[in-house]
Amino acid sequence: MPASPPPPARPAPLGARPGGTPADLAAVRAVVSGMYGAYTAGDRERIQAPAHP
Repeated sequence: MPASPPPPARPAPLGARPGGTPADLAAVRAVVSGMYGAYTAGDRERIQAPAHP
């Protein structure tokens, strides 16, 4: 007979992200929002800027 599956993990609290501090999350949100704004404006340089050192 196969072993029983492990019990389900407890869900993470709303808004929780592993390894992300509030400052990290705000920085990521700013980059993504800026890129989407650049997409809608058709600004290729702004779209690619976060990917270049």
